[in-house]
Amino acid sequence: MGCSPAAATALPSISPTSTYTASPSTSTPIFRQDVSSTPTDIQLPFNPNVSNDAYCKPPYALLAVSENNDISENEIVYELVKIWLRRYIQPNAPAFRKIDGYTIDKVYDDPGVYSTALEPRGDFMRVIAFSVKLIQIPSDWMSLAGELDQNNWLHLGHIVAITKTSEGYTMEFAYP
Repeated sequence: MGCSPAAATALPSISPTSTYTASPSTSTPIFRQDVSSTPTDIQLPFNPNVSNDAYCKPPYALLAVSENNDISENEIVYELVKIWLRRYIQPNAPAFRKIDGYTIDKVYDDPGVYSTALEPRGDFMRVIAFSVKLIQIPSDWMSLAGELDQNNWLHLGHIVAITKTSEGYTMEFAYP
């Protein structure tokens, strides 16, 4: 996630000050874009105080798994994502990263990711689809490609690489 936000400034709102009615004409119509509010306007408080700190780092989670624990690769990824996202709903999470909730919508194996040049590769890779409920703007979560719905849930997806270490399984985002 992007950790170097530019100085936050409030953007001016645009609203029409007058309307224009075209008189009937035989010429080709001119396209005019109306500027108006939509039901999907972001309804979140603006917080100009953003900071970079220990939370502002790539996703990290460690899942200790014993050799005799029978858990699938998808379940390993699900648990790692849960550990990672859980830290951002804690009271001590910085406002720039804090969320009001999360859902892990899907964890799946996409054979197409193996033919793509991604780093790191890890021991195995998965695609995760997840959603976070934003509490303010700006938010570091918005640096990821996703879709924001009317209830301020940001729906995201990413490829993750899972590596087994002596301590357990770790997760990293995989990038081209």
